[in-house]
Amino acid sequence: GTGSGELALHVAGWASAKQLDVTMWLLDVSTRNLAVAQANANGSAASRLLQANMDALPFAPRCVDYFMSSLVLHHLPPEGVIALLRETYRRARRGIVMSDLVRGYLPLAAFRLVQPVLVRNYLTRHDGALSIRRAYLPHELLALAHEAGLKTARVYSHFPWRMTLVAEKPHG
Repeated sequence: GTGSGELALHVAGWASAKQLDVTMWLLDVSTRNLAVAQANANGSAASRLLQANMDALPFAPRCVDYFMSSLVLHHLPPEGVIALLRETYRRARRGIVMSDLVRGYLPLAAFRLVQPVLVRNYLTRHDGALSIRRAYLPHELLALAHEAGLKTARVYSHFPWRMTLVAEKPHG
């Protein structure tokens, strides 16, 4: 679910500043999202677009260092989260990093308060409140990761209402 490709742009900027050579595969099932990501990538050689479904990831085990996602998990039911975590971890050489929203009354109230003034994207206006209601709590995401077999999984909370699941593989 690469969406607009914004995460890849940030990673590319970070890698460039650190003088790291990275190749990123931006996956999305939506042709529209891939077209937006392509336009935002500005011809970056570090990003390669691939139309694919997360239910059938087109990567062999251990051929990608890290799988990353942002704002994808809340779109999936618990079984879908478990399957995605299990399959990305299995295919990752080093680990996975998955960032998402945190469900709650405060984030929902805050979104409804600022949305008319600050939210310009029509998708966010339509999907924002629903996404917050569908999101997981940190302890729920950690339980799903453990159910997926990710023994090293940790969930970090970020202000104001975000969280990141990190599961690194042991070195060796």
